Amino acid sequence: MVTVEPTKPLQSIEYWCQRSEAGEKAGDYLEACDSALLGLEQHPSDRELQYRAVLALSRAGANKRASQLWAKYALERPRDASVSGAQLEENIAALGARLDREAAFAANPAQRREKLKAAAARYELVYRRTDSTFPGINAAVLHELSGDTASAKALATRIVKQCENAAPQTTEDAYQLAADRATANLLLGRLGDAQTAIAEAARLAGKASAIASTRKQLYLICDQKGIDPAVFSPLKNRSVIHYKAPMVAADVPATRFPADDNPRLAANIAREVAERDVGYGYGSLASAAELLIVEALLRRGAEVNVVLPFAFESFRSDLVTKAGPAWLARFDDCVARSKSTQATDGDYADDEAAFSYGSRLAMGMAMLKAQNLSANIAQLLVRDRRQPGHAIASWSDAEEWKQHGLETIILDAGETLVHAAGSPTGNRSAVPPRKLLAIMFGDFEHFSRLKDRQMLSFYDHVMRCVAQVLARYDNSIVARNTWGDGIYVVLDDIVSAAHSALEIQSQLTALDLRPLGLPSTLALRLGLHAGAVFEVEDPILKSIGFTGTHISRTARLQPNTPAGEVYVTEAFAALLALSRPTDLSCDYVGMMNAPKGYGRLRTYLLRSK
Repeated sequence: MVTVEPTKPLQSIEYWCQRSEAGEKAGDYLEACDSALLGLEQHPSDRELQYRAVLALSRAGANKRASQLWAKYALERPRDASVSGAQLEENIAALGARLDREAAFAANPAQRREKLKAAAARYELVYRRTDSTFPGINAAVLHELSGDTASAKALATRIVKQCENAAPQTTEDAYQLAADRATANLLLGRLGDAQTAIAEAARLAGKASAIASTRKQLYLICDQKGIDPAVFSPLKNRSVIHYKAPMVAADVPATRFPADDNPRLAANIAREVAERDVGYGYGSLASAAELLIVEALLRRGAEVNVVLPFAFESFRSDLVTKAGPAWLARFDDCVARSKSTQATDGDYADDEAAFSYGSRLAMGMAMLKAQNLSANIAQLLVRDRRQPGHAIASWSDAEEWKQHGLETIILDAGETLVHAAGSPTGNRSAVPPRKLLAIMFGDFEHFSRLKDRQMLSFYDHVMRCVAQVLARYDNSIVARNTWGDGIYVVLDDIVSAAHSALEIQSQLTALDLRPLGLPSTLALRLGLHAGAVFEVEDPILKSIGFTGTHISRTARLQPNTPAGEVYVTEAFAALLALSRPTDLSCDYVGMMNAPKGYGRLRTYLLRSK
């Protein structure tokens, strides 16, 4: 997705730190990272903003990018604590150990144990120097995971005593002590004491990010020692939902909003939201029932992410205005208090693909959020039994959700839910239906420096290498083109697009360029996006092609991609999460400035697990 922002006025370091802290506290690592990176645009040498950016990336799972920034900012080099602050330097040292730990988790099995031992030693070094239980308990956990149970128990015993004798100065400190005590007792096999500490941590918990981090740590221990993870179930973040309500049937006037309210349905929605302690919602506002869901979420202080299938003004004027001023005011209030994303550009059209794309986008974004927060996730679906034929898209979403082993909550609509208030207003131009496709753009860094004979070698070897990979995905490719060093490929399968992009980079990395007379610096930048696009006949090429703003969006992503890597948009990452391939992952890398004034793109690094 694209976010267009005006030029930021100069703000203080404290402003950007507080903004990053607020994002972290809410469990929005992406916002925490973006705030730190925006602050670094104004204060490029500030050590705390550098620390916050790297930490937020690591917490979001983007450890490769976090390690790159760690090296770029030279955070490994210690600074004078009297200048930068003793606590900050302690945090930075612990962050370095954290990056080692994540590198150990990502290592192949043959190397993992030694890397775990090295990360444990680094955490323990910080612990011995600071006597802080946080690096100490991390060292203990890593000792256990590396097979050194004796060292793990020795550290855990010492940490339990420290936690019991400590006098925390803040609620946040008290939470961390309770969490560390719970972890230490689990390592020692004292389940009763662990449960007591977990209950205390749950009572003190304030940061979503801290809860997620603790839960992941406790799960590692339970998995290693064969303990039922239900032991830490009282400590949890607020849950995430994807919500969906049916659109009207073809034989019903196309308004999605009723003339009357539905108190019974509203009460049932409020009950489900409260019982599950929903803190994050993802869906649209294409029906009255969806509006009722969003209102219920906002009343509980939840973060709502509205994904509209079309441009906001057209959506509002064509689908909401005719329902009357009362519903329009409620719609505007919901949008104003929510985060919103526009799935496709342009005016409203009777295009089921655009609605489907928006819904799938919302589902994938909900899954990404739940993964980041280690939170429970469910789907809330409203159905109208009187019109079983018009909810095909809703039930399709439910079936896809079910295939992932996720829960769907079904509520029945009342008699007034789809009462028609009138037909859409405005003059809508007829447009062909869109298709949900994956788009790949690529070009080679330093290609413009090649000489004539080198260009011949480039086509004979480098482009042939790319073509050989793409040939293995012929069944998924629906369009392709090339010009100079440019590569453009459209595929009808998200997972195939991801695999083909990574395979291309892998094959090019293995290609020895020097014997071919080519510079070793020649490397491919690849960008991937997924969106609902139009199929057209290209009058110049006399072949089938595709067009739409999603095509140009991919073209804006690729120039920011580091050579040899594959960057993807948030939309692609969300839809890939929905596909749930076991061998692929998307790591958040931040908001990238797109060229030609296109705004900022929330961007992910695609990698193999």
